[in-house]
Amino acid sequence: MADHLYDLVLRGGDRVRARFASSCPGLDYYSGFYIAPPADAKICAGRDVIRDRAGGECAISRFRNLVPDK
Repeated sequence: MADHLYDLVLRGGDRVRARFASSCPGLDYYSGFYIAPPADAKICAGRDVIRDRAGGECAISRFRNLVPDK
C-alpha cells in the first residue's frame, strides 16, 4: 500500500504531515482545501476529513509534527 502523505503549514508556521487512508487527487489538482473543525475546535485523525475545493474529501488517518533539524 502506497503512503498518501501531505505536508501542511498551519497558521503560526507550525508544520504537520498528514497521512490519508486513500489517495486525495483533489489536493494535488485543485488549489486549496479546507477543514471544518467540529465544536471541540480540534482536528483529529480517524475522525475528521479534509475537503478539496471540488467537493471531494479525504479521511485523515494520522498526523505527525514536523520539527526542523537544528
